Amino acid sequence: GYLSRSLKPLNLAEQQKIKGETYISGGYLEGSHNDDYTRTSIAAIKNNNVVLQQKQLDYIVKISAYCKSQGIPLLFVTAPVPQELLNSISNYTAITDEIRNMTTLNKNEWINFNDPVYRAQLKLVTITDFDDANHLSQQGVIKFNTLLLNAIR
Repeated sequence: GYLSRSLKPLNLAEQQKIKGETYISGGYLEGSHNDDYTRTSIAAIKNNNVVLQQKQLDYIVKISAYCKSQGIPLLFVTAPVPQELLNSISNYTAITDEIRNMTTLNKNEWINFNDPVYRAQLKLVTITDFDDANHLSQQGVIKFNTLLLNAIR
């Protein structure tokens, strides 16, 4: 079950076979895109209020401190999600403000590809550029990777 998989040490983990999906070296899955599944996933989005857990914020600080102690430059990135998902989060601005404040306080850079400036450049179309309410399709990944690579150069 889920619990046994989550407790298994990563060095013992094996790539699982998923019907209709192809593993790509580096930790990626590629599968066929299904517009109907995407529509169903988007239609199931409910309005919600996201709560950042203190543990999540604490880890931003811990990761920042570790990277600084090792001389490792750190960049936080938020990948794009469908506009419908963003619209469903009633406190989205408060959440992004809190993340921005944490990264600024710790002198880290954060690129949020859901910001309007980036979304305008990405020109994402929900049905074709997302596989579901949380994951980019292969077509969406290509658009995102191009902009991400340009942003970090």
